[in-house]
Amino acid sequence: MFKVLYRTLPLLILAVLAFAASGQESADGDEEKVFEADTGPASIDTSEYPEEMQLLYKTYAKRCSKCHTLARSVNSEYRGEEWDRYVARMSRKPNSGISPGTGDKILSFLKFHFEQLDSED
Repeated sequence: MFKVLYRTLPLLILAVLAFAASGQESADGDEEKVFEADTGPASIDTSEYPEEMQLLYKTYAKRCSKCHTLARSVNSEYRGEEWDRYVARMSRKPNSGISPGTGDKILSFLKFHFEQLDSED
């Protein structure tokens, strides 16, 4: 009996892992999609940002990483008002933890960050 278990256990583990990876679900129960942006850098170096923006980055990182990788927004092509719509949509997701006040903080950070990026170009 142990021989059979010893031989089949690794295969069973691989099968479970493959199944889990094929249909990962997000925190709200929807199947999680993978976007090209998800494969890019997953953090922002805020060491040169004003202290207020460094604090807002922590709020952004904590809330936005609940449902998807930070890479998705870090590598986004969204700018300006596009963020208003996106953050509003994310705040409506169950268990996002993004209240109107938190959404405003996230928006402030994202808009500041992408303005910095665009001004470097």
